[in-house]
Amino acid sequence: MSNKFKYLKKLTTIAKNKPVRAVIVAPVYKNRSGAINSSIEETYKLAQSLNIEPFLFLKPKIKKINKKYFIGEGLVSYLESVAKDNPECIIIFNCELSAAWQRNLEIKLCSKILDRTELILDIFVNRARSFEGKLQVELAKLKHESSRLVRVWTHLERQKGGIGLRGGPGEKQIETDRRIISRKIVTVEKKLKSVVKTRSLHRSLRIRGKVPTVALVGYTNAGKSTLFNKLTKKEVLIKNMPFASLDTTLGKCFVDNECSCVVIDTVGFIHDLPKELLNAFRSSLEEVNTADLIIHVLDVSDPNFSQHRESTNSILAEVLTREVPKIEVYNKADIVHCPTNINSTNDRLYISASHNLGVAELKIKIKDFLH
Repeated sequence: MSNKFKYLKKLTTIAKNKPVRAVIVAPVYKNRSGAINSSIEETYKLAQSLNIEPFLFLKPKIKKINKKYFIGEGLVSYLESVAKDNPECIIIFNCELSAAWQRNLEIKLCSKILDRTELILDIFVNRARSFEGKLQVELAKLKHESSRLVRVWTHLERQKGGIGLRGGPGEKQIETDRRIISRKIVTVEKKLKSVVKTRSLHRSLRIRGKVPTVALVGYTNAGKSTLFNKLTKKEVLIKNMPFASLDTTLGKCFVDNECSCVVIDTVGFIHDLPKELLNAFRSSLEEVNTADLIIHVLDVSDPNFSQHRESTNSILAEVLTREVPKIEVYNKADIVHCPTNINSTNDRLYISASHNLGVAELKIKIKDFLH
């Protein structure tokens, strides 16, 4: 392989050493124009959480998709000049790229190309801490890589036509790697099934003991873990960054002297959550499906919180198989100077988890819903 491709290694390895400069390309096409600015801001935060520093933002309008590169030839030429002036930079596409588009762009630009799915996957790889979380992320990563093996072996000879059964070394290597990844996927799925079985056993014990459960859901960085700590007196990791905590955590909450429940802190959601991750974390999200009450935590200080609300509800619609009562909690009300005792309704409450404002009122609502 040419020397110019030597630095095209795992992003997580690069990010640990020094900040990586990047270009963010946010194509505007179909119905994406309305929320493009908020989408770029979100991708910028995701990149920063991986120690990547974007220095250029592009919003090209895509009227017709280029079969080879997705984007137009003019933009490809411009990116080629940017990459030549910044040889160590990576290029992040704020959308999903096909394996062929990604491969062609990497060859043409001689730069590492990441799409939105891979960016989120890399964050999950860095943040998973529990055994189950690591298995879920590994499964998602393997399934994503299995569809993109062709990118790795484009420098090898491909299978040729002619007489005989012997194929080229490139085709042989691809098939070998597919078998290796397939075996790994089977192994990880077996381990995950064992963990899921244990989780299901614990869940059935709670149901048998008539212990009510409350699931915290919401967009990433909305304050779920902060609220979880206030309700359960635990100390789950809290950081002002996307996907600071990925592991499903359980804790006991004493609503009052007579009423208690189990509170479940789930992984945060995000707009266009990659299917690989949603499927891999589906076993954890089963906790939401069997909960007695869902608390949807929203960051009311975020100007895009209505879009975040819609994205979370959309993912919940995929996960839930039954009707579950829900309370919407508008968190960080202190930042927008919204009093926690006004505008609240039976299924909506304004609070500030970090300042413990409105948490007592939330406990009262939890008790009312559970009894």
